Amino acid sequence: MDLSFKDGTDKQARHIDGFLTKDHKTSKKLDEMVEKTVELPQRQHLLYNLMNLTNDVRTFSSDLINRLVEADDLAAVIVEKAKVSGSTKINAHQLKLSVQKLGYGLVQNEVQESLAKEYVKIYFNNEDQSLKLLIRKSVRLAFVAKELSRILHLNSPTISFFAGMNYYIGEMVLALREPRRFKEFEKLIAKGVDYKTAEMAAVGFDMNELAAKMLEKFKLPEKLIDVISHKNKLTEVKAQNTKEAILLKFAVYVATMLGNKKTSPQAMWVRAHDFLLKLDIEMKSDDWVEEIKLLYIRLLEQEYKLYQR
Repeated sequence: MDLSFKDGTDKQARHIDGFLTKDHKTSKKLDEMVEKTVELPQRQHLLYNLMNLTNDVRTFSSDLINRLVEADDLAAVIVEKAKVSGSTKINAHQLKLSVQKLGYGLVQNEVQESLAKEYVKIYFNNEDQSLKLLIRKSVRLAFVAKELSRILHLNSPTISFFAGMNYYIGEMVLALREPRRFKEFEKLIAKGVDYKTAEMAAVGFDMNELAAKMLEKFKLPEKLIDVISHKNKLTEVKAQNTKEAILLKFAVYVATMLGNKKTSPQAMWVRAHDFLLKLDIEMKSDDWVEEIKLLYIRLLEQEYKLYQR
């Protein structure tokens, strides 16, 4: 198989050497790429905490209010939706009344939609088709992963949502900072080269390592970083994070199949059942079909709302 590309075999060899040794120059390069990447949503730690707080209706409301005060644009949306009167400047009292009126579920929807809108804004402001596709895939995957977590009664909807939204973060950073290399990577994948070989030949370093550094910059939890940075090799995921990693792979499968309008929920059942067994979850095929039909409808509604202009 010919893995050569336009810059010649010498440069290809240097890429592969850098990937294998992860020398100081490679590490420094990754740090520089992460440092320069400011286009992606930076306040993810705040939104992650807000979603966690809205997962549990027993959470003391002042914790949520204090966090929301830090996200004034999001707080303004919540107060407006609740139609709570008061001064033009958002205050804690207005926020508390608004959250009580809307309920934690609706507030959580606003929080997750806030992050999705930040990615969609990049989608509309960028002409690069590769980046646009990565964003669409990420937004779809985030909602599918969170819905699967809800359907299967797993305790990690926030992890699932943020893992989905950041599943392709390494590729996104590369597309933003080194578009030529990313195009070379895509060409090799299109030719049928496996992911790791294409990555070594075209990129010269582990994009999952780049993803981990970006997620550390976002101050997201170690569990999420572990799952994303080992997305291509589940055996390296820490034991306590295995279920989250399997769920994410499950979500990737479901999101991909839902993107293929010729694939029915019934046709997805055999593979879905394999994932369910790995998660130690029992579900009947009829229940699966009904849940996926509803998930697909919710997904279409969400995407229409996000991408209409």
